[in-house]
Amino acid sequence: VGNLPIADYSMSMSAIVPWAIAYKAASTLDSTVGYKEAPYTDLGWFSAKLEDVLTWLPCRLTVVTLAVISGKPLYIWKMCQRDAVKDASPNSGWSECAYAAILGVQLGGTNSYRGVVKHKPLLGEPNQSITPQHICQALQLTRYCFLIWLGLSLLFYGFIFVR
Repeated sequence: VGNLPIADYSMSMSAIVPWAIAYKAASTLDSTVGYKEAPYTDLGWFSAKLEDVLTWLPCRLTVVTLAVISGKPLYIWKMCQRDAVKDASPNSGWSECAYAAILGVQLGGTNSYRGVVKHKPLLGEPNQSITPQHICQALQLTRYCFLIWLGLSLLFYGFIFVR
């Protein structure tokens, strides 16, 4: 009986760690070959789609969390429904739009990726010009979001594995 919590912990880690490694591998694969360029066209397409599927739910949960933290969840969600869908990525537009809406700035437009100019949709309203203070606010929102999910994870762990 004394070793039961350790056994439960070991079993939970043996289930969680492989999934975390698999997600990180898919994300890294997408980052390295997730472009539609030879010779990795098919592998790049697959890795990009796999990462999109694996990230879909965490992205939406993050957007909801950020919206609640902001104190204006309905406004943030409506802005994301309006603008995030304009982005080619099924996920990045959502989190970018949430931050833009919360901070009252507009993100997107003309950017350079690997030396190639790319035009992305504008997300959010241009109520303010982006300043270093907005970067600090975005980082603070990210910290709060992380701490909320860490706390929820610890509560879940305690509820499931600590009796």
